[in-house]
Amino acid sequence: MPRTMINRLSQVSGFLIPVAALSLVLVVVTTGWERNLADEGTAAHLFQLLMAMEIPVVAVYVATAQQRRSPGLFATIALQVACVAAALGSVWFFGL
Repeated sequence: MPRTMINRLSQVSGFLIPVAALSLVLVVVTTGWERNLADEGTAAHLFQLLMAMEIPVVAVYVATAQQRRSPGLFATIALQVACVAAALGSVWFFGL
């Protein structure tokens, strides 16, 4: 697979993973899924796996990016960090 394709896939995945985590949080909040559990349930573990997957995806994006030809590299990373912050902030806001 060419380097540019890997870069593009990791860039798109870097946005989709935190959006999936945020949507998971919103589903848990709106449906009351796993409210009466004494310990963490499936949703919490899925959220943790999604957040853990974000780290290598961003690392692959940075490693495959051509820094001199990619003026939006830092803007893309900042947007990915903002998406992760939104997902983590929603967990904090709803007290999950």
